[in-house]
Amino acid sequence: MPVKVAKDTVVAFDFVMTDDDGTVIDQGEGADGMTYVHGQAEIPPGLERALEGREVGEHLKVTIPPADAFGDKVDQEEVRVPRGELPEDMPLEPGAELVATSNDGTHQTYWVVDIENGWVTLTRDHPLSGLTVHFDVTITGVRAATPHEIEHGHVHGDGGHGDHGDHGDHGDHDHGDGGHGH
Repeated sequence: MPVKVAKDTVVAFDFVMTDDDGTVIDQGEGADGMTYVHGQAEIPPGLERALEGREVGEHLKVTIPPADAFGDKVDQEEVRVPRGELPEDMPLEPGAELVATSNDGTHQTYWVVDIENGWVTLTRDHPLSGLTVHFDVTITGVRAATPHEIEHGHVHGDGGHGDHGDHGDHGDHDHGDGGHGH
């Protein structure tokens, strides 16, 4: 009996994500597809709900409004930080995701808007916030997650981290919890 997508399963899928105009925002197939632990808020909540109960080989098209995708745009005030206050080895380019830890241990996610004259401009708004996105998905794998993957909240080993970036650099795809941080 095939394994169905459910909490604590590792799910792999090929996808194309577009905006309302049909412009491709992101895509991945095979090794460049998405692999994640279901129920760990690694992908937009609307997509995670649509995949629930599905199995390998299923193909679906899903339209996800901003609140269930990468969040509503709230026009957070931008923050300017001197480049020297960020780790030297931290790659910075527009769209890159940064997670800051405050003195009390809470985490806040920021995205790079601009780098100019030694200053880095950051925002709390995800680069895709406010957008309705369309996913064309084919499920390519479903298996039980290992206890280690469940504990860490992401895939280990073959299939990698399953992180596909935050749509500025496309180098690591952390679709996070609807773009509200990870």
